[in-house]
Amino acid sequence: MATRYLLHPAPLRSPAGSPESAAEATLRDGGRVPVFLIAALVFAEGVAAPWACTVRDLSDGGARLELDRAKPPVVSEQLPDQIVVHLCPDRTDVDCRIAWRDGRHFGVQFLGAFRPATRLPI
Repeated sequence: MATRYLLHPAPLRSPAGSPESAAEATLRDGGRVPVFLIAALVFAEGVAAPWACTVRDLSDGGARLELDRAKPPVVSEQLPDQIVVHLCPDRTDVDCRIAWRDGRHFGVQFLGAFRPATRLPI
């Protein structure tokens, strides 16, 4: 995976708030990497224009994204289960499945490898 822009990464924490053990961290896809403002676009079947979002956490197997607050209210419940995420700095696309939704935040699971973008944003 290409280099991401990091801003003082914090140690991994368990849901209880205590640092995770090495065994707990390896259960994930290599652990999460906090990222700072990676611009992304979400393309979906039947949606006329892509939705702007920000990548907040990134791992080898997925990511946590936040829908753009500056646009008219769009919530993650409006996203279909299968989407394509376009990472703007790398100009790459990846097919994803929505793993969880929480208002403007949602988690995706990568379904394949990153590939060069097939459609460039306008």
